[in-house]
Formats: sequence, structure tokens, C-alpha cells
Amino acid sequence: MMISTKTFFKFLICALFLNTFNAFSQIDTYAWPETSDLGSDSKYEVKARTYDASSQTYGEWKYLTEFLSVPRNYTTHWKTEGDGLRAEMRDRTLTFVMFAFSGTIELEVTQKISTSNAQRVEIAPKAFGIVPHFFDGKTVRFRMDKPEYISVNFDFGSSDRTINGDGDRKNGKNIKNGMVILADNPETQAGYTIPNPTDPGVVVWSNSTPLSTIRNANIIYFPPGETNLKDHPDRWERNGSDLKADADANWVRNSTEYDNAPLYRGRLFLAKDGQKVYLAPGAIVYGGIHANGRSNNAIFGRGIMTARKHLLHEIFRPLPGVTVAYDAPYTNQTNTNKRAYCEFGNGANFNGVLFLEAWHHTCPSGQNSTIKDIKIIGWCYNNDGIRPSANSVVDRVFIKTNDDYDYARDKHTVSNGVFWPGNNCGVGMLGWGDLGSGYAEYRNCNIINAEWDEYTIAAKGNVGLISGGQSDEGIKLQNNIYQNIQFENPTNFLAAVLIEPAGAAPAGFLKNFLIKNVSTEFPFQTPDGTKCLQEMQGLNNTWVEGWTYTNLIVDGNLVTWDNHKDYFALNLVGTNGVNSDDAKRCRNITFNSEGVVYNITYNTTGNGTLRPVGKNNSIQAIGGQSPMISFNPATGNRIQSITIDNQLIYEYGNPSYTMREPAIVFQNINTNHTVDVVFASGADTYDLPINFATLSVKKNDNDQEPFIVYPNPAKSKIYADCKNGYKILSISGQILLQSSLPTSEIDISSLSDGIYLLKTETQLSKFTKK
Repeated sequence: MMISTKTFFKFLICALFLNTFNAFSQIDTYAWPETSDLGSDSKYEVKARTYDASSQTYGEWKYLTEFLSVPRNYTTHWKTEGDGLRAEMRDRTLTFVMFAFSGTIELEVTQKISTSNAQRVEIAPKAFGIVPHFFDGKTVRFRMDKPEYISVNFDFGSSDRTINGDGDRKNGKNIKNGMVILADNPETQAGYTIPNPTDPGVVVWSNSTPLSTIRNANIIYFPPGETNLKDHPDRWERNGSDLKADADANWVRNSTEYDNAPLYRGRLFLAKDGQKVYLAPGAIVYGGIHANGRSNNAIFGRGIMTARKHLLHEIFRPLPGVTVAYDAPYTNQTNTNKRAYCEFGNGANFNGVLFLEAWHHTCPSGQNSTIKDIKIIGWCYNNDGIRPSANSVVDRVFIKTNDDYDYARDKHTVSNGVFWPGNNCGVGMLGWGDLGSGYAEYRNCNIINAEWDEYTIAAKGNVGLISGGQSDEGIKLQNNIYQNIQFENPTNFLAAVLIEPAGAAPAGFLKNFLIKNVSTEFPFQTPDGTKCLQEMQGLNNTWVEGWTYTNLIVDGNLVTWDNHKDYFALNLVGTNGVNSDDAKRCRNITFNSEGVVYNITYNTTGNGTLRPVGKNNSIQAIGGQSPMISFNPATGNRIQSITIDNQLIYEYGNPSYTMREPAIVFQNINTNHTVDVVFASGADTYDLPINFATLSVKKNDNDQEPFIVYPNPAKSKIYADCKNGYKILSISGQILLQSSLPTSEIDISSLSDGIYLLKTETQLSKFTKK
């Protein structure tokens, strides 16, 4: 049978797409236990379904398991320090779902916080370009083309403080009942070999299996379900009359007892180098792992490891040669060291798991560590995040805790992180004391919902991306890099550096830091709008010097030598790059730009705001970067219309213009743009007739086949039937690539990762480059 080239091409594309869909379009919900005490009284309901672009049909909804994390309250326990919470944290909650998918899916999130309707919904990071297409005040639906870690915040407008916020943050608002989606690629794409529980060297954890057998395994396997390490019968216990009447008093009294207790109060000591711990999808493990002093150990999988059933600082080691009274309260434990939660040595590997509410620092590790796709959630001080040593690599992590996220004092790289800072944490802490050499790198990270609230940096403050409030005189750090970082929502500090005196310390320095392509959605301010100046202050023998700020854009304004005093608490005398503020012990600071400066000129009508603001209704952006602007209706108002470069893309109630984008990302900007947004009175609810695979799809009258772009997502090439040429547009409508020649193959290797539109004479389809 003969078929035309056109028909053959369509058949080939459809066949390839269907095969790809079968291979990649899936949702893995994991077999979470129903009895988990983390799953009660969730504030949200979440479900997901796949989408088949070839038939333009949805799959069945799958309900996802919602977990609820709430701060612990152990203030009265006789042995430990308390719960480590600030007062305003006690009524907080965080609902999270943890699952995997590939292909394209639709998610639905329903808030159960209030019977009232939310005024609007915000999905962060906004820079990810995830756009809701349905919102009615209770429920939001949106599309995801690739797994991400995101926050979904229902904003109740003027009444928000009494519903989903509190006013403790300098008259501002913290999110009271948070919601995060923690989506990963399917585990088969995780980059590790999934162990089989029957393989040689694999031992499945069971209370009926001797601890000696478990500790001799090459891989300790935790199956789906709940496991409490404190329940194993081979756990360390004190015997006889030495026990306090309280059964919870089985505490070691000296370092020898601690070192010889392989399973102590739910903390498992790994027995050998190279030993691995696997948490299967659906596994919840109450306890922690110790592997410090060993090498090449791993925790991996898609389960949850939590100290939810432990006290804060429950695990401590008496100092050598010291005997601690078993009934001494924590306040008398001056001769002990708090021990970290999952503490590993050199060559550590953390992959895929979620660490929830650690009893101390979450997962410090040694040199040459690899950390990927992990999630860390905590509420207390000392719930620090990652802390790898030199030559380590960290990629794609989510952290929401209330203490330091990382120590930026050794050579390692942190990329593609999403950070939700509490009010007592530096994202890149320069270190406690004077340790380290520097060379830390932070790239392509997003900071969302920051809860920092200081007007100025006080001594020993923990705030900001570059947090130096704990650095001591004599510190010697250099060549740190902070590049492609976006701050969303109000934040007070990018740089908060205040070196503390340390007596007769040797000379030191903080020098040659590079801060490049960093942008903020708001001015540097506290939530009540009070302006904050960035602080950099050294000491007589420890200067802050040689820092370069390249393409720093604050609230839409490029920071330059001429205007830097509007943003920094510095009085630099000299010229750009050759200067000194002797009072602040700060010198040779550079403020510059690389690339063409473009302008996004905007106009707003009605009651609402556009962020960032810029100056004179103009926002500055650097060529090749991807600036983001957001539209925020006032309470009781909605987005009525959006026009980009004189082209209407959205109009409320008009089915011909349905690209309602609460945030626009100008991918790889290379020209000036104009934006006009109109706000009008009315509820900002919507149910847009957007085809899930395409935006405003129009079919050729002579061709009823769906317009298919393959593969999607794509890496370097896409295939589609473009018989009269094509245009590839950014999501804002900017033309990036075009051709008037017929083709079925398009090279997209020059595009940055992101979401784009492929437009022909009669069709418009959305695809993702990654």
C-alpha cells in the first residue's frame, strides 16, 4: 500500500509519540502506609492524572498521600533541651506530597484550611513557569511538564493573617499552613540500581532479624511501611537497678558505652565501609543512621527518614573520660556533644530520600560526597540542612528548615536548589568560627517564601544567601561563586557579613567572591516594607575585599557603582573596583554588568501590582537572562487582560485569548518589551478552555489530525509537521527561532532549558526544552 509522505510523516510522529507516552507518561504514587501518624488532619487534598496528547484525553485521577508535618512540643522533658522553636512557629503546619512522574500531568490541589475562598493562588518558584488554568478559591489545577519541587500557596487577601498567615514577621505574613509538591522522575531514572530484596548481600530490616545479620549486609533494605528503629529487640539498653523509673532513661553515661552501642535510641551505626541503606518507595523509617568515620556509604531510595519520634538533641555523646549522671537534666550536660542525625564520612551518597524533622544537623558528610534529589523539612534551630565537605556535588534539593542550609566554607557545588528559608538560617553560611578555605559555588537556585525578618544584621545573625554573621576573626575564605540565583517575594538580605572578634586571631580574609546574575522580585526589605541595606563588615586583620557584583538586579533595577549606596551600607571611597571603606574594613568592591541591558516597559490599570517595580514603569534585564514579572490583583480584583508587545494574550471571559499567566518569564531576552495589564473588580477565579497539550490550538480545516510535537520534553531536536515554516516563541510571545521553509525537524539546541511555543500558520503547541 502506498501512502503519501505527509500521511507517512503523521503516522510516524503519532507512533513515536505513543511509544514515548507509554514509556514516559506515568505517575508513581508509592505504597505509603495508611497508619502513619504523619498523615492525619491534612490541610490539603492533592490528586494527579496523566494526559495523552495523541488522543487529547486525560487518565484517571490518582489521589496522592498527603503528609502533615507540625512542630514538635517537648518543652517539659527532663533530659533534653526543649523543642527549639520560636513562639510564632508553634501553630505552623506543612502538608507535602512525595511522588514521581514523567511526561505531562495535571495536578489538582484543594485547600481545606477554611470554608472561605482564597483570593488567589501562587505557585513558587514562579520562575518555573507553572501556570494554573483553573481556580475557584478552593481548588487549583495546573500542568507540570517535568518533575519539580514547588510551593502552592492559597492567599486569602486582607483576611490572610487569620486564615493562612501570621503577623509575627515585622507586620508581614509568613505562610501558616504550607503546601509543597515534591515530584521526582521515576525511580528507574534516578541514576542508581534499585536493589532487589532477595539479591545476595541485601537484608530486609525486620525486628525478627538479628541486628548482627542486618549490620553485616551490603545493603540494608527498608520495605514499604513504618519501621521504628527503637523497637528492634537488639537495641542498646541499660540493665538492672541503674535504670531510672522512667523507661525513657536508657541513656549512655560515657563515650565507651556510646561507641559500643550499634543501635542506640533508634540510631543505627553502620558496620563497614561501602554499606548502603535503601528506603523503598512507601517506607517511613523512624530513626537515624551514623556512618561518620567510614567511607563510601549511602542512603538512597524514595522513602522518608524521620526523627519525629525522637526528642530534639536526644542523641549525645559524653566526652572521653567523663561520666554523666543518668538522671542529670540537659541543662547539666556540659560534658557532652550533640550528635548529628544522619552523619556520614567521605564519599557519602544521599539520593532521593526525604529527611523529616531531624534531632540535630540533618545530613553532614565528608569529602567527595554526592547529594541529589533529597528533601529536608524541619522546624527547630539546629535543624541544619546539608553540610558536605570539599569536592562534593549537590544537585536538585529542596530545603525548608529553620537553621543553616549549608556551610559555604569548602570547595563544593550546589545547583538547582529550591530553598524556603525560616527566620534563623543562612542559605550559604560562611561558617562558624574560622574554618574552611572557600571555593563554594551556588548556581541556578531559587529562594522562595523567605521568613527572614531582621532590619539590620545583628551580631551572630543567621540570614541571607551569603550569611557571615557567625564568621570569626581570622577566617580565610575566597573565590566563592553565587550565580543565577532568583529571590521571590520580599527578602531582606543577599549579603549579611559581620565578622566577629576572636581575640588574638591570625590575619584572615573574605575575598574575591563573585555574585553574578542574581535578581530579586522585591526591594531588599522586611515584610512591612522597611528598606534593608546589605551589610559587609570586616575587622582590622580580616578584611572583606575583592567582591564583584555582576548583573545584580534588585526590584528590576541594575545595581551599579553609581547607585550601589541605595542598596549597600557602604561608604566606599575611590573608583569602581579600586576603593575602600576603612570604617567597615571593606575594599576593592566592583559593581558591573555583562551583556546588553534591555528594558521591559509596563503599564498597569486598576487595583493591582506588577513585580518587580523598577523605575519609571521600566524594568531592566540583561541580554541572555530570563527575567520574570508577576501580576498581583488587589483583594477583590482579578486580572482582566494581559498584552505583551502589543499582542493581547489574555482577556477575561474571551475564549480566543486564554494565556492567563500570573507570572511571565522572558526566556533568553534579546530585545525590549512592553507589558500592559488591566485589573478589574471581581473574583480572580477562572476555568480556562486550554487544551492540556497546546495553547489556543487551531486545526487546519483540511487536516483534523492533532498537532504533535515530538519528543516533549526535548533535548536538542523536535519533530513536527511544519509545511509552511515555523516560529518558536518564548512563553511571552518573543520570537526566538523561525524559518519560512517546510520542515519536519527543528534544531533547538541553542535554546536554554524552559517552556516554549511552536507556532505554524494554523497551529500553536507548547513544548519543553531540558
